[in-house]
Amino acid sequence: MLTVPTLDRADIDRLTPNRRYLVCATLKWNSKKGRRRGTSRHLEITLAGAFTFDRVEDSGEPIPLDDPDRFRDYWHKVWEGTLERGGTRRRLDTRYYYVLKPGRHANARLETRIRRDGDPESSARVRSGMELSSTGLNRLLTQLAPESPPLGEDELDALQTPEMVERLSLAARYTADFRGRPGARVALWVYPEVKLQRVILQQDAETSEHGQVTALGEHEVSFPVPAVVHFIGTKSI
Repeated sequence: MLTVPTLDRADIDRLTPNRRYLVCATLKWNSKKGRRRGTSRHLEITLAGAFTFDRVEDSGEPIPLDDPDRFRDYWHKVWEGTLERGGTRRRLDTRYYYVLKPGRHANARLETRIRRDGDPESSARVRSGMELSSTGLNRLLTQLAPESPPLGEDELDALQTPEMVERLSLAARYTADFRGRPGARVALWVYPEVKLQRVILQQDAETSEHGQVTALGEHEVSFPVPAVVHFIGTKSI
């Protein structure tokens, strides 16, 4: 008798769509001599959601989010300080990171970490960044391209994959050199440029009687992806 392994609904509800799982099937039996025998097989599966992420195709021109009022969620004051009376120069070797954070509903600015180099009053290494929200990027899409429909919940869920997280990750390095009179207040700001990229999702086209997807069809959406990082130094007396 052929037995088809199945998962009940309660088991499926505990699993996350569009994630890879390793399934192990074990078969045991007794030989004619009464000895215990067995074999097993491992299989990697993916539980398909309504859509699954496939790829990002490079398209469009970079759009600078250079309006601090309109795009406030994407501006970040990385560092602020005062030029001391003993020196009128401050040099910052800065690294900045963007990373997509699955499950986050709003962008989050990461805490700036500072490591002093040489003269602590004149030189330092700075690391900071921003965790991006797919929900927030979806709102940005409607700002930049009102004619493009925002992504639905199922489409956004398909973007919460490690492959999409890697694709949206961006790192930049910049050396900021501040000069001015003693007592001047200086600050370093960051904002990005994004591209409205063509993102290709897959959806079920055919499914077997056992629930296995046997054919896929492409589903194209537009989504903003960080492309360039801008650093701006400001100074006030």
